[in-house]
Amino acid sequence: MSKLTRAESGRFNLGNSVGLEEFEDCSDPEKYVIPADFALDFEKLFLEEKDAKKILDGVYEDLGFKDGTYRVYNGDKFWGVGESSGGKLRIYVR
Repeated sequence: MSKLTRAESGRFNLGNSVGLEEFEDCSDPEKYVIPADFALDFEKLFLEEKDAKKILDGVYEDLGFKDGTYRVYNGDKFWGVGESSGGKLRIYVR
């Protein structure tokens, strides 16, 4: 084998990729930066203002979320990956 092309990996594919030469020659490489949450394949969870405040204040109570892993947003801002268990949501920061 003399060449191998990865056509797709998760949400990344040849259609949303850019070649190295194009990237290096670009006057505005920032246009190729993608949002951090683009690579995550979890359901989106949008927090209401009152729930966002509780989480920021460290309150860990049943907020009624179904069990699962989520991309968590406060309004249009991506907060991170969260996991809900028993209605309680924890956002992971590492």
